[in-house]
Amino acid sequence: MLTLSLVLIIAGSMLLMTELALVWMFVYIARDGLGYSGTDGVFYHMFERFHLQMLEGLALVGFGFPGAAVVLAFFLLQRRAWPRIAISLLGAMSIVAAAVVLSDHISWVLPVGVYIAFAVVILWTPAVTAWCSRESR
Repeated sequence: MLTLSLVLIIAGSMLLMTELALVWMFVYIARDGLGYSGTDGVFYHMFERFHLQMLEGLALVGFGFPGAAVVLAFFLLQRRAWPRIAISLLGAMSIVAAAVVLSDHISWVLPVGVYIAFAVVILWTPAVTAWCSRESR
């Protein structure tokens, strides 16, 4: 069970950061090639809004929390209680922060929130608790 949670945390976090970086680069480059009116203007303003949201705090949520989760996930192998607590708190904070930043688009937060909650709940199963309570050799 610990392996499943580690894979979910690390793979999901790395995928999210890579995907977000790729989309942000595309938006940043594409908006400079568009006009301000007509069909181009619609896409320009949509891309500009995304870019400004990233600068206003979405980048911190999108890159900071997953990056911290990847680092903390490796501390789970120490068989101590604090990494599970830290990852649980980080998961809760990331869901709340994403909900605050994306309050207008809460439907984007729900699938990610369910994924994070599932990865965190696995950390508190009896099998993981038993593994963490055994002494390392």
